[in-house]
Amino acid sequence: MRLSRNMSAMRIFNSYTKNLVAQSKAYGSISSGNKIQTYRDDPNAKAKSDKLKLEIRGLQMATRNIQDSVSLMQTMDGGMQSISESLQRARELMVQAGGATTPEDRAVIQKEIDQNLEHITYTANNTEMNGVKLLADKNNPGDTVDLLIGATSDYVTKLPTYNLTSTGLGLVNADGSNKISVENMNDGLERLD
Repeated sequence: MRLSRNMSAMRIFNSYTKNLVAQSKAYGSISSGNKIQTYRDDPNAKAKSDKLKLEIRGLQMATRNIQDSVSLMQTMDGGMQSISESLQRARELMVQAGGATTPEDRAVIQKEIDQNLEHITYTANNTEMNGVKLLADKNNPGDTVDLLIGATSDYVTKLPTYNLTSTGLGLVNADGSNKISVENMNDGLERLD
């Protein structure tokens, strides 16, 4: 008995196999949501797709960086607002000291001025974000914090740091003695202005 090949059955089987492969590929595209899954599907389109995905990730990170930068600036702003209020109060007290008639009144006013100056230094020393002192850069005032606000290094913003301690503002000497005193009102008012 002679066995022969059944060509029509072989063609049907080959078609069936091709359909299974195509169906598997279609299911893979549907389940992943991507028209192109591998470089084998369309190398150029896959490369473009991967590049766009990288850019999107970069922009997402840039968005997070911008949000962190806004938080950093809000932290700085809050510290500077507190320092500004203390400076304004110290100025009010200096003007008030001009009308103080007794040494006791002047001593009470001086004590409150001293407390305001201490508060200024405390605020400056403790206004920080991620370990970076934003208002008490004693060694390098004028340095900057670099903030990456884009997907590439071309988008960098430089935010300056300051030394807004009482010493840095010229309100207290390096030895800790006040330059602002009710005895020296005119000089004190000039420094506060």
